[in-house]
Amino acid sequence: MTLASTWSPAGASTNDNFRASDNPQRRAQSQNVQVAMWDHALGDEPSRNGSTLSVYGRVLFGGSGRSDYAQSMGTGVGLRWKPLGDANLNLYSELYHQREIDDSHYDGLSLGQLFSPAKVGRNWRDLRSHASSSNDLLLRATASFFDQGDYRADWRVDEDDWNERFLYLDAAWWTRAGDHQWLSRYQQGHTWKLDTRSPQTLMPYGFLEFGSQDPDNDWRQDLRAGIGLRWQWWFDDDRYNAYRGSLKVRTEYQQGLGGNLYERANGVLLGVELTF
Repeated sequence: MTLASTWSPAGASTNDNFRASDNPQRRAQSQNVQVAMWDHALGDEPSRNGSTLSVYGRVLFGGSGRSDYAQSMGTGVGLRWKPLGDANLNLYSELYHQREIDDSHYDGLSLGQLFSPAKVGRNWRDLRSHASSSNDLLLRATASFFDQGDYRADWRVDEDDWNERFLYLDAAWWTRAGDHQWLSRYQQGHTWKLDTRSPQTLMPYGFLEFGSQDPDNDWRQDLRAGIGLRWQWWFDDDRYNAYRGSLKVRTEYQQGLGGNLYERANGVLLGVELTF
């Protein structure tokens, strides 16, 4: 199970976001996206020489600013296939449903109001009654490279510091709408253990990221770079298993270098991810 939230200056560094259903023009504005994802491996032997087939479900909430939540909701259920044991390649097929409250009925939902049953209930009713909706079949492929061996992102018992890096590739196709998205990100940093009783690390890093989308067959691109800092805490180990859960908090500054997708928007991104 994974719970994640990202607050970004222009676009989240993932393809777990929302289709521009009624406005294909991506403006340079901040946004936030929350994701909950459950994944379960199928079969009596879930791992077959590293190859797996899993069923998964996810729920996404999104807002068009840093302080407004849940104007959009997406739900999906699908299959994930990892065909190769020695490569981190994942293929997804997902039935996806999206709803978005129109601006005339959306009153805003702040972080504090998420704890108000009345406010949350009203927002839920608006998602059901005053929202545009769409259904689609999402096909997606993700892969990562250069993140094994000495550059892996695991907790290391016998080392006080180490290097981490990855090249992440993500391609998504909404088959009914005909929209495509592409994301590639190279990141490298150096991790230090913190002098704490629990397993914690701190990693400064730098990255280069390229994204592209084609709403209404209008290809738009974005190139950006930046620096960041990630804190991570591991938990849920036992005598026979390494840490199976972690909490990550990262903040990074993004500098737009080119492209017209997000109008070279700059700003600070904040992300939180809990896996258990």
